[in-house]
Amino acid sequence: MKVDLSIDPKQTTEKIVSFIQKVFKKCRKERGMIGVSGGLDSCLSFALAVKALGKENVYPSTLPYGVLNGERGEGCEKPDSTIKVPDNNLFLYDISPIVDEISEIDTDSDNLRHGNIMTRVRMILLFDRAKK
Repeated sequence: MKVDLSIDPKQTTEKIVSFIQKVFKKCRKERGMIGVSGGLDSCLSFALAVKALGKENVYPSTLPYGVLNGERGEGCEKPDSTIKVPDNNLFLYDISPIVDEISEIDTDSDNLRHGNIMTRVRMILLFDRAKK
């Protein structure tokens, strides 16, 4: 049996956008907050959220580890500037002071544990910003 794995990008986009709109309507929400790392997955999710909710209703958050002198740190990039959400919707926060404070509790922390701490700090901030 041969399975057709081809997709129609336009149709698939419409289905995903419709799904996002239905979920937000069901939850009685009009605005959404999203973490944007600069990777393909988060950039695509960001673009689909903007298409579904409108650019004024999407709040992208970028949470790098280590922003020095305007340079981007590990794990995050600025949201795609071509989408142009309002500047006051953007949130950029360097998580390194929080992560470093937690990491200092146990100086035997390895790279995997350090990465897990970064992930958890990002999620705390994202959940808190979403609730706000």
